[in-house]
Amino acid sequence: MWTDRHRTRHEARLKDMLMPAGLDEVARFLARADPPGRANAQPARWVLAAVAWHLRVGGAWRALPAGLPPWRTVCGWFRRWIDKGLFARLMRALARRQRRRCGRRSAPGDHRHAKRQVHRRARPARR
Repeated sequence: MWTDRHRTRHEARLKDMLMPAGLDEVARFLARADPPGRANAQPARWVLAAVAWHLRVGGAWRALPAGLPPWRTVCGWFRRWIDKGLFARLMRALARRQRRRCGRRSAPGDHRHAKRQVHRRARPARR
């Protein structure tokens, strides 16, 4: 059965976001947001390439090709990034950048209330 957590891991936007052209930029973002704790850790770019392969092909983590990092490493980092909300944060940052690129404000505002003043009647004091 598909749960919300399972859908998040296999969301189509993640597949589009991890296209080869953007892997370097996404890897830099992830490395800055969640740096590895050890000096000899797998590079984020290499782990992200394995995640992109998994999202593109599907199947079990154990089915990763031999040229990629170990499946436990890749699966662990991916779950850690999902749990920390880094992909959601990345999507918001990309949306802000795209809005600025199109000449709009970086965040949408609620303009319905900005022009209209809300007047409240003073309530009489309770006796």
